[in-house]
Amino acid sequence: MQASLILLKKFLLLFFLFPWLLAGAQNPAGERGAIVVSQTKADSLSGDTYAIITGVSTYTGLKPLKYADADALLFRDFLLSPAGGNTKPDNIKLLINENAKAADFNLGALKWLRSKNLKKGDRLYIYFSGHGDAMEEGLYFLLPFDCMPNKDDHNYLGTGNIDMNHVKTLFIKPQTTKGVEVFLIVDACRTNEAMPGGQQGQQTFINNFIAEQKMGDIMLLSTGPGQVSIEDVSIGNGHGLFTYYLIDGLAGAADKDDRDGDNNGNVNLFEIGSYVKSRVKKEAKEKFKTDQIPFYCCSEKDLITVANVNAESFANWENAKKIKKIGDDENLFAMNTPRGGQRSVDITALDSNQIKIYNKFNEAYKQANLTGDGSADFFYRQLEKSWPGTTITEDAKFTLATGFVNFCQQKINLFLSGKGIVHILELEKKAAQNGADQSKNSFTSADKDVMHKLKTLVSTDYIDAAQMMEKAIDMLKAEPEFLLPYLPKYDFLKTMAAYAETKKDLKKILQQCEAYITADPVSPAGFLLKAWILKDMENDSSKYYFKKAAAIAPKWSYPLVGLGNYYSSETNYDSALHYFNAALQLDSLNSEAYRNRGLVHFIKGGYAGKNGMSLVDAKQLELARKDFVTAKKINPKDCYAYVYFADHQLAFLRSYPKDGGSYKAYYNNALTNYQQAVECDSNFALGYQKLADFFEFTGDSASSLIYLNECVTKNPKNSDGFRNLGNYYLQTKADTATALEHLKKALTLDPSNSSNYFSLARVYRKQKKRELAISVYTAALKQTGYTKDLLNEMGNTYFEPPSEFSTAIMYYKWALEVDSSLSYTCFNLGKLYAIDETKKDSSFYYYGRAVTFDSYRFRNMIHPVADYYYYAKRFSEAKPFYQLAFNFDTQTKYRDLERLVDIFIYEKDFAGAEAAVKKYLNPQVDNEQYLKLTETISKAAGNK
Repeated sequence: MQASLILLKKFLLLFFLFPWLLAGAQNPAGERGAIVVSQTKADSLSGDTYAIITGVSTYTGLKPLKYADADALLFRDFLLSPAGGNTKPDNIKLLINENAKAADFNLGALKWLRSKNLKKGDRLYIYFSGHGDAMEEGLYFLLPFDCMPNKDDHNYLGTGNIDMNHVKTLFIKPQTTKGVEVFLIVDACRTNEAMPGGQQGQQTFINNFIAEQKMGDIMLLSTGPGQVSIEDVSIGNGHGLFTYYLIDGLAGAADKDDRDGDNNGNVNLFEIGSYVKSRVKKEAKEKFKTDQIPFYCCSEKDLITVANVNAESFANWENAKKIKKIGDDENLFAMNTPRGGQRSVDITALDSNQIKIYNKFNEAYKQANLTGDGSADFFYRQLEKSWPGTTITEDAKFTLATGFVNFCQQKINLFLSGKGIVHILELEKKAAQNGADQSKNSFTSADKDVMHKLKTLVSTDYIDAAQMMEKAIDMLKAEPEFLLPYLPKYDFLKTMAAYAETKKDLKKILQQCEAYITADPVSPAGFLLKAWILKDMENDSSKYYFKKAAAIAPKWSYPLVGLGNYYSSETNYDSALHYFNAALQLDSLNSEAYRNRGLVHFIKGGYAGKNGMSLVDAKQLELARKDFVTAKKINPKDCYAYVYFADHQLAFLRSYPKDGGSYKAYYNNALTNYQQAVECDSNFALGYQKLADFFEFTGDSASSLIYLNECVTKNPKNSDGFRNLGNYYLQTKADTATALEHLKKALTLDPSNSSNYFSLARVYRKQKKRELAISVYTAALKQTGYTKDLLNEMGNTYFEPPSEFSTAIMYYKWALEVDSSLSYTCFNLGKLYAIDETKKDSSFYYYGRAVTFDSYRFRNMIHPVADYYYYAKRFSEAKPFYQLAFNFDTQTKYRDLERLVDIFIYEKDFAGAEAAVKKYLNPQVDNEQYLKLTETISKAAGNK
């Protein structure tokens, strides 16, 4: 256990590097708090004692505690001692740190409790030591090891949690109904500045306990709302103040207390409540200079006997206090009692083969080998087939279900925290560096085992995770109340699994996602996933859901990257850069953010796709290069980073003569990176397409075709490869028959991909077969929905000769109803109206909108639009386009500025005219023009 704790501190806490890891050093005392006793009769205990004891110190997603696990072990030791009734080891379910995940409690501990069949007169302790927090009134949680809310309390429902409503209804009420005496003891951390719920969440957490007297009408809380519970190394050599004095009082100090103890050999509720309150309050104030006042109520149960004072136990306890030996996992009462805590199965009189398989099951489970040949699932299926319904098989079933749920929860947690294989590799690298430093701890085989498990967790795809959760749900179907917390998580995993598939039905996936959002309406994961799906469906509502996810979880980089991608696709590059920068501030290892930010810089630098460079901004191009290189370095498996960097090198290649050294350098860089893109993923069709384009550009058409054929040979089910091959035959070979063959194959493989419809329809358009093209687009509209691009393509089809202008206009305007900022549709309308001289005004109106929405793409139209309005003396409409021209063209600067000054003078805005001259001219460089325009403005102002 101790080695495991050290391991987690070295790696898992490092893995989730939250700022409060450093802040904790400023406050030497930790914080924790509550005891609730069920409403039962106050007669003497006549049955057996049972306990579910949970202690979590080494959190991976929250501020770690120092002694919560030690407190849980201390309470376990008390119960095993004569003072605690010599509780049987098998009657204690112990969950500590990494063995205290949500499913270990919610499923494992509940099944354990039910298997014990407690009866009237028995006593049950439910003890929890760790963090607690609340989202809102009525939603308050004990936080297990796998709670990773990523600094946002809305994530409590999506991450690992122990819902107190669940504890009340499934753990406590069924027992109290039978007459079992239930003690709920909660020593929960409260640190306002570090918990996602903040100070309000901590107060709500305590207030809910105070209000929930229906759980039990006697309570002792470690603090009042808004106070701080203390844990410190000086408290019994490392304990929480509340638990320490709780055990001290139960051991006998409360009965012997001069003020309220009656020294009759029994510790009753009044004695322990009064003792803990007075001692904790006094020491918190005197030693830690803060208020911690336990809350005690319900005096009608004061006479309930909580513990019997055992002279030998008390003496050993007092001696331990004096010599300060209350430390890690020691028997504080010096009793030779066995260490209990985990359920055992009676294997007497069982089939030897069943025992043998059960042992193999346990060994596989301990190795975290959950699925596949020789796995825990493999051996459980053998038990279920040959010995269904037996105790040992049922034990294996719930153990495996718990393992599946825990694994899936950790998978979800990694998603919510934005962590992936890149972060694991970075952690491994740091650990290896530390190992090489003799002044630091070495990188042990145990450390490597943790790394292996983390890599397994990250590399397991969502399809496998969804199957695990499905198996767990099937195992638990006879216990429907067990399932309720996990059904929404299953919906999420199913949706992620479907979305991860290469061939996918986006409409169906969207329905699954909406079902998940309905089940868990406050989780940002559902809204992010919905945004991704809508983005793929070319639905502009994606922006709304990206922003909703970001608002719920502002410390999560994924929604910010999504927003960056959205604005980039909308050619709003400044907004795109804003969100990519914000994402990288949260996660400096997000290769997608670097790569796509680099693409924005590349476009702003002049990149225009296959057409090469339309202008050159050296600063933007250098920023692009740095981002692409960084993305490749961070994630060597980022295929897009290789492609974008190769595009960057190819763009420069176009500027040099073929026989020069620079040409060869850029040629080799581009080729190497295109090849690396397909080497890191042989299914990456875009990489093959880029290689084909590269060889086509360099005049090697034969190699171009070789790579396109290689893509479909290696990936016969990838529709993108067949579509690329079909487009090649259409555009390069003008072979429409072969193009049709490949494009029909692509559409058959993936009828949900709108690009397949586009390409097939374009062949028919090339053949002047409009009706066939229209039928393909119509099928696409039915399959993928009325997307803006499909509607635009329909408009293009009717625009082509023999033109049907009214129908084309109808589809173009329909596309603009879907997205009013669709620049290329505006441009198409501008071209269409330009044919009719009487529609010139409409033409330049739409040209102007195209320029406004995408000034980079349609910058060649800036001057025609500006001049059109200028000559028509519509100066207010001309002005913004002349101002926009200064972003691109310096050759016409003087002319543009003269006209802009004319407009300001016409508007009698002389200050604006002067500001424009100062902004766009340098008096030293542009002296003649500067003097001319300032004189013009001065004369105009004087004649006003």
